[in-house]
Amino acid sequence: MAKIPLTKEEEDLSAYIANKWISIISAGAFFGLGVWMLISPAKPKHAYIEKATVSLLKDLWGVPFGLIILAISLPIIIYAIFRISKLRNFVWMRLKDGYYLFEGGLRISGLNSIRDKKHLLVFYPEKQKVLQLSNYYGGKYMRYEEAKEVKDLNNEQIYWSAYDNSYTIIHHGRNLANSTYEFRVNDLVVSADGLGYKLLLKEYKLLQDGELRLAQKL
Repeated sequence: MAKIPLTKEEEDLSAYIANKWISIISAGAFFGLGVWMLISPAKPKHAYIEKATVSLLKDLWGVPFGLIILAISLPIIIYAIFRISKLRNFVWMRLKDGYYLFEGGLRISGLNSIRDKKHLLVFYPEKQKVLQLSNYYGGKYMRYEEAKEVKDLNNEQIYWSAYDNSYTIIHHGRNLANSTYEFRVNDLVVSADGLGYKLLLKEYKLLQDGELRLAQKL
């Protein structure tokens, strides 16, 4: 079987995680140095070579400087571990014109999504999962975040969301395409080729808030 090369996006994510591991290793070395200073606060006699770094370290050696090193290195270690632990399964990054979604470090595409207030929900029918890209709208660009699985949603229901006088319908995990509609007072009735029934978006005109709702079959 031929090996499929990683895309640039996949390589960038791998490099980001690798840099976090480097941060952990580097900060861990400093943490160990700080512990050494606390355990053995007396200036080490063997540090006699008059090079700038060694000389400075020799002058600063002791409990106070050891505590400073611990105070700096420990948060770096904790934060790096926290970031790596959040990027194990599904990871996403917001771009100016969309987003990247990764599964196990590999980019996946072709999934359909819908707005839910400030979040974006991505439907993954092949895996029977619904993923939340938290704070997608108004969030930061070019930042890796964890995509959280939403347990109370599924790929079997029909959902809709309306914002700025437009609507999106997710029908069994996929966007409902080529739809037509008609108003019934404040409601919207949607039809689509081959659907076999109509969908009611109750109080559509009054609910332009981007919140996810269930559509009703007519």
